[in-house]
Amino acid sequence: MIYLDHNATMPPASAVAQAMLSILTDAWGNASSQHAVGQQAKGALAAARATIARALGCKPAELIFTSGATEANHLAVCWLHAAPPGGGTVAYSARSNMQRT
Repeated sequence: MIYLDHNATMPPASAVAQAMLSILTDAWGNASSQHAVGQQAKGALAAARATIARALGCKPAELIFTSGATEANHLAVCWLHAAPPGGGTVAYSARSNMQRT
């Protein structure tokens, strides 16, 4: 099959799929919940946030995860509008988890 719609979605790299499998099977709970699976998800989310922050050279609290491009674009436009003149707002889109097929 030749897949030509990589603008909409792409298959994840195998390392990403492996990392996600453990989350989807072991830490699948709501990270805002108090039960054990929720707290496990909260820990996994915090670890991922710390790893990404180190890679980007920022603080974990400076990262915001969104559910998709529309939400991310909306936040970026709102931040750019609200930033003071000369403000340092940066929008970053990570695509390093993707692979070409």
